[in-house]
Amino acid sequence: MSKERLEQALVNWQRKQAEYEYELSVTSSTEKKFELRIKIEECQRESKRLKESSNNPDANFDEKSISASEKSENLSYTLMNPTPNNPDPKLNPLHITLGILALLGGLGLGYFTVTISSNPPKPPISSTENLTTPIKVDLTVIDIETKQAISDIKVYFLSKGAPTTKMTDDNGYTSIEIPERGDIQVTLSKSGYKTKNFTINLETDKNRTRSEYMEKESLTKDTGKVPDVPLAPSNSSSKPDANTDSSTNRIISESPRANPEKIGELEGSKLFEHSISANLPEQTYHFKLANTSDISLYLDGVSSEAQIVLYKANQAGVVTSYMTMKTASNAKSGVIQEKLETGDYVVFVKLKSRGTKYFLRLFNNTNLAENVDYLQTEKKYTNQTISSQYPEKYYHFKLANPTNVSLRLEGVNSDTQIFLNKADEAGVIRSYITMSSASKAKSGVIQKKLETGDYVVVIRFQARDTNYNLTMSAQ
Repeated sequence: MSKERLEQALVNWQRKQAEYEYELSVTSSTEKKFELRIKIEECQRESKRLKESSNNPDANFDEKSISASEKSENLSYTLMNPTPNNPDPKLNPLHITLGILALLGGLGLGYFTVTISSNPPKPPISSTENLTTPIKVDLTVIDIETKQAISDIKVYFLSKGAPTTKMTDDNGYTSIEIPERGDIQVTLSKSGYKTKNFTINLETDKNRTRSEYMEKESLTKDTGKVPDVPLAPSNSSSKPDANTDSSTNRIISESPRANPEKIGELEGSKLFEHSISANLPEQTYHFKLANTSDISLYLDGVSSEAQIVLYKANQAGVVTSYMTMKTASNAKSGVIQEKLETGDYVVFVKLKSRGTKYFLRLFNNTNLAENVDYLQTEKKYTNQTISSQYPEKYYHFKLANPTNVSLRLEGVNSDTQIFLNKADEAGVIRSYITMSSASKAKSGVIQKKLETGDYVVVIRFQARDTNYNLTMSAQ
């Protein structure tokens, strides 16, 4: 196994992870986010495994496994996404049959046939698979508190081969046929509930009718602890004694935290340089959005780990629901990227271990986007800059007719990514389309036939500050 091939396999997994992470940052679908997180975890596992193999000169490389890593890049991305070199992902097999007749010293006639196909042959079924009998397993999902069935639970089954996804019905029921042998990984997820993972193995547990219980989510974070934040007053007429939530034993405040930073409407970007400590373990920031927008929040410049937490709030800045959380360290920024609806939001910067200074930057990317308007011929943007302080640049363009579009990113002195996204008329990203990367040695190029409508191009900082040139053309 050559080290070059191992390194290329690692690059393939890292590139796919970057694509999945970007798509996760722009999609609004809960189901899509769930699927992308699973794909990202797979990329992280494979990258870690390949790094460990690369750092161990005595490692016994698994040729089959490395090949699969490379194919994951080449097949799943290239064949499923048309490119100029592969315009149609549904290729018809190319068959070439050559018959050669020859007389060999009076021994008779002989011939041979050669078949070449652009589709790879299906692998033979192993003897183990031949002996494996699919068995139906019934699954019912129940709320652990109410003991009522839960509908619309997304059930993700993962074994050998392609994963299977199903939804529970109004009775909380679904079923699947699984192999008689081997482990089946199952994940249950639904907004408002904690995601649950478990394994089914019919060799060790013959039970074919199963009930799984799920717990409601109550402002949880990845640490598993309940954030110490004020909740909006309940609409219920009955209030717990002393304003205490008996289910979590947390004090409920009916007013915003003392002295929150009132940003007002977030129209462009805001930068704050503050600190947190044992005496001041958190800082809060309340902002409003007049329109649905793509928002980025960056927490960095810390000397010790700190958390950035995003909540939905009411007009007074009182938290009503938890949205998401990230952790920043001296090695990486804490980044939250979300499509947010019109309304009020609160950002908390929280102490995790030791006191630290920090920078908090908030961006309304939709408002900050360069308005390209209708892309009819060619537009050039030269000597543009992205940096750790301004890590992304958005360009919003429209197409009046279906058009072949070319995007070229060049002139960079550090690795930089370019993403193409479908958008609405206001320039809010709706879905990810494709991406490319530029370096000192090569340009990042995207060529795609696009339908009439709106699109957003995102140039993203990766490691170091850089200038760049962007050319956008329609043919």
